Amino acid sequence: MKTEHIKGELLKKYLGKAIFLSRWTLVPVYTSLVVLIIIYSLRFMNITSSMIYQVLKLDDKHLVLESLNLIDMVMVVNLVLMVLFGGYEIFVSKLRIQEHEDNPEWLTGITTSALKLRISLTIVTISSIEILKSLINIDNLTSATVYLQIWLHLILLISALIIAIVDKLTHLERVVNK
Repeated sequence: MKTEHIKGELLKKYLGKAIFLSRWTLVPVYTSLVVLIIIYSLRFMNITSSMIYQVLKLDDKHLVLESLNLIDMVMVVNLVLMVLFGGYEIFVSKLRIQEHEDNPEWLTGITTSALKLRISLTIVTISSIEILKSLINIDNLTSATVYLQIWLHLILLISALIIAIVDKLTHLERVVNK
């Protein structure tokens, strides 16, 4: 009987260690996000150089649209960076950058719920930029497309609000239970 108990405990111990070590299988995923940021950076430079080349040919409307495209790309890269840093820090391993002068302030004490909130607010911001681009370029869009974008934006906004409320209630619950 004792031998079976010892075997069971050893199995639990090693299975637990194996499951804990499995978090490192996420490293290729996070490395791919770094590659994605590089791709966006190259695309950003390509669009910027194209704009410089065409500076005298672009009218104000197209200049604003291209500028919004660039801002949109920056927001997407920021979103990817948040997922990269926050996800790695939460799910894989500590980055150990607290002493580094460029340590992002938002990463200090990041939690899963705080990361979700930041990501949802960034997505709402990206959606806002898309709606602005649509309104500037409204002559080339159907009203159904614009309404769909507005409804999707409202859904994203409501989702972000719900995440913020749940985060606040969870925080209050933790404070009360201490």
